[in-house]
Amino acid sequence: MSQLARDVKTELDNRDEKIQATLNMLHDSINKLGEAIKKDEEYAQETRRQLDDIRSRLNGIMTQKSVTESSSTPHPAKKKTSSVLNGMKIMSMETGMAWIRWYSLAG
Repeated sequence: MSQLARDVKTELDNRDEKIQATLNMLHDSINKLGEAIKKDEEYAQETRRQLDDIRSRLNGIMTQKSVTESSSTPHPAKKKTSSVLNGMKIMSMETGMAWIRWYSLAG
């Protein structure tokens, strides 16, 4: 073989090695990405399962609450106690004195 043919063969072999190294690196990267995607899918499935559990518990709580509210007897409204201050309004104040208007509830 001539020197030129050996140099061309050496150059092509070097390029083949670089291409093969790049292909191996890409293959490893794709495998790692596939593993990461698989882990993410497993995490997403677990998260969905937890969300479904929480939804079912919440629905149970809401059902219990609506049953409790519908079955409980309503409490009578509390009576408001009248105060002697009802109907009073401060109109103005000056040096310790206040002018108060009092609206009578009776009439």
